[in-house]
Amino acid sequence: MKGWRGTITRTPSLDTLLDVSLNGDNLRARAASCQIELAARDVAKSSAQVDALVRQIQVSPKEAANELWILGLLARTWWTPFITTPLPTSASAAPAAASLTAACSRGQSRC
Repeated sequence: MKGWRGTITRTPSLDTLLDVSLNGDNLRARAASCQIELAARDVAKSSAQVDALVRQIQVSPKEAANELWILGLLARTWWTPFITTPLPTSASAAPAAASLTAACSRGQSRC
């Protein structure tokens, strides 16, 4: 998916396909949808990207649902033990996690 990063344009049709594949029974389709989602968001699979996301969460944990979603996609598709920025404590991440949970329950986010 390296070559796709930054070249995919988000459209309602793509969002629908990603929703269907992510919520479907086919595990390969789910994995592919995670890869495409990262490529469409121009997210690098790197320690630097993870560190940047964690810093954004630490700065504004209440508005970090999007960053948490991306971290989840990265965790699903790529993992590195070399994260240089410590993950936020549960107390600081709780508002963002609650926000993501609320968005999921209202159907406003793919969960």
